[in-house]
Amino acid sequence: MNLGATTVSLGGAAAGTIILAVVVQRWWIKEGHKVPALIPYILAGFYGVLVVLCAGGLLGSAGHIVLWGGNTIGDAGLVYGVGGHTHNATSHRIVPLTDGGYVMVLLATALLIGALKWSKKIPKAKVVLGSTTGILLGLNAGVAGALAVPLANFANLSGAWWAGGVQ
Repeated sequence: MNLGATTVSLGGAAAGTIILAVVVQRWWIKEGHKVPALIPYILAGFYGVLVVLCAGGLLGSAGHIVLWGGNTIGDAGLVYGVGGHTHNATSHRIVPLTDGGYVMVLLATALLIGALKWSKKIPKAKVVLGSTTGILLGLNAGVAGALAVPLANFANLSGAWWAGGVQ
């Protein structure tokens, strides 16, 4: 059962880029552009890319619902806000996750939940915004979407190694 969107629109990619730009602007101006302050956002963005690559299940469906919401908001801003047009901006180079890759996404989910629950130093807003950015830009045909290929390959390879599939 797949809920939500499985492709990213130009508006969805624009919404993801806007979130990225605003977070980087805040980091630069308010947080003194210290690299450690941006690490939770970046790691959550990587996680969001892997979530949107999930084909189904609860986690994949949640990612596709976030993608659908981002597409809807971005398309509305693009069409009604500035009078533009929207179209499909999904990459054709999407690498599917293997069973081992899904194990790594599940492990990353457990670690993320644990870090949010027990760490007082990790800003929850950066994690939410980072994963949303990853979900909205992970399928994009542009530069951000190109990051999905090595991330998926890394998850697949590490999952195969974990399961003993790579000798």
